[in-house]
Amino acid sequence: MSLKTHPLDPLTLDEIQKAIAVILASPDIGPRFFFEQVRLLEPRKQIVRSFTIGDKVNREAFAIVWSRDTEKVFEVVVSLREEKVVSWKNITGVQPVIVQSECEELERIAKQHHTSTFEGVKRPSQSAKHLKPAPNLLFPHPPPVVVRQYL
Repeated sequence: MSLKTHPLDPLTLDEIQKAIAVILASPDIGPRFFFEQVRLLEPRKQIVRSFTIGDKVNREAFAIVWSRDTEKVFEVVVSLREEKVVSWKNITGVQPVIVQSECEELERIAKQHHTSTFEGVKRPSQSAKHLKPAPNLLFPHPPPVVVRQYL
């Protein structure tokens, strides 16, 4: 961490990599853990207000990790100066967001099994010229336009 780093500056790439390395070295981590996010854990306001350039601040990373094996979600706090896990909490009743890599994995699985899934399904003919669009049942007429006047 540079001496010019402000306590509220976003984590640098090196800090993110350090936080991930510390978490991966933890005995609590399993082989199929997924990092939903790794970001700065903002320090208390008192630390930010009293900060002057050159002060060394113990920056902390906050991570949300998900075990694909146990389907548990954890909030993890890492001290970047001490390079150790400060807090490891199991959060119940939540689920991490779906990210691009999971969508790609679902697509790959669907493509691998597409023949068995769709066997026996009749495909429409190549020519669909005889089909007509369905009438708009919700709005048979264009919706009314509401004009508001502001004084």
